[in-house]
Amino acid sequence: MKNILHNLKLEQKKFGNVTIANMELFYEMCIDTTNCMETIILPDFLKSLVGIGTMFLKSACDEYGFNVGPFSKCIEKTKFDLTTLRNTTIGQEKPKCELSDGEFSELQKIIQEKCGDESVKDLVKNEDRVRLLSCNDNK
Repeated sequence: MKNILHNLKLEQKKFGNVTIANMELFYEMCIDTTNCMETIILPDFLKSLVGIGTMFLKSACDEYGFNVGPFSKCIEKTKFDLTTLRNTTIGQEKPKCELSDGEFSELQKIIQEKCGDESVKDLVKNEDRVRLLSCNDNK
């Protein structure tokens, strides 16, 4: 399975000397920018337009934060392959790519054991994204 940070490293090659620290800094700056945008006092019409832009920016920031967050770092550090969960969970008849409840539960246990509470909290916070990670590998 393609690891998230591996994909970011491929992007890094395109743009030169980008490090994980740079990416984390970019994420923090992204959040600071959206927080700042929410405090700007504007007429209602402009405020609604800025609000829509802020919503899209926050979504991008959240995705980026997930990509450099504790769970993603854990997956990268341990070289864990999410497709191995398909072999450990019994009774799955759905041909869907997303992780089932049983597979997600198994993943939580594995991440807890290998990386601890912070990574598990990030996993749970980003459950929808995590459940679809094995779908990204099929593209």
